[in-house]
Amino acid sequence: MSPTIRHAPHRVYPYELFGNTLVVQPRGDAVGFALHEVRTEMAEICHLAQDSRVRHLLIDLSTERYYGSMVLGDLVEFGQLVRRRGGRIGLCGASSELLSVLRLMHLDETWEIFPAIAAGLQSIASIPVREQIWRRRWIVAAILVLGSIGTAIALWPKPNRGLEYGHQLVKLWEDFESRRALAGDEELHRLSRKVRTRLEPIVADLSQRSRNGPLTSLEEAVLLAAQPWLRALDMSGLEAQQNLDEARFHLNHAETLMAQGPHAAASLPQAAIPAITPDTSESLTDDGETVMPALDANDG
Repeated sequence: MSPTIRHAPHRVYPYELFGNTLVVQPRGDAVGFALHEVRTEMAEICHLAQDSRVRHLLIDLSTERYYGSMVLGDLVEFGQLVRRRGGRIGLCGASSELLSVLRLMHLDETWEIFPAIAAGLQSIASIPVREQIWRRRWIVAAILVLGSIGTAIALWPKPNRGLEYGHQLVKLWEDFESRRALAGDEELHRLSRKVRTRLEPIVADLSQRSRNGPLTSLEEAVLLAAQPWLRALDMSGLEAQQNLDEARFHLNHAETLMAQGPHAAASLPQAAIPAITPDTSESLTDDGETVMPALDANDG
């Protein structure tokens, strides 16, 4: 339950208690309301102004530009009750026209003037921490929810990109090597194009990740294997072979790193490993599907 005073639904003098400060927000000219209603609400405010919990009074005048003499007279009476007990009285959010009237009544000499109710509360009110938290409960709840979401995101298992890409490169290399030795020029061109479509996204992703922060040892080994392999696809002869040797060296290192922890392989989603295995004779096609490569003359 809220620690603040719960007030009846007033129409002329809605009010609320903020800690030790009573805030009254008069609604226009009291002439528009039944006289007994005005007097009943005024009596309740006067009674509350003498409550031991009430120390100060703030009048929120921001909702109207004009107030009748009956309302202004009631506000003066509210203020006198609080002032007799040594409290402070503030007028908040008054229009320029209303301020002129208040100055004619010399209220600006005895009452404090604030531009808005928030400024008055900050200057006058003493609100217990419990009540402040209650009043901001939705903000606190939103912060707690966002904090929980942030914690969940931080603790959520991250995909092991190094392991995923390492498995992809190993399978891709096995297929590439098994087909390259027997491929003619046209088939070699198609093979190189398909290998490139697999390598370029891996290199792009790991390169971007390296700019955002350090790579893991496995991610770095995979990147160092994929980069010279890509270069080799644009070369021929000795230069191509040198880049392939470099790629093979780093790929061996990646395989060693992958073999160090059995839990690493277990954490890799099986769907992330392409089905490219030379022993089943599957291979790459133009549209990314797999086909059966031509058999060697010595094969059954």
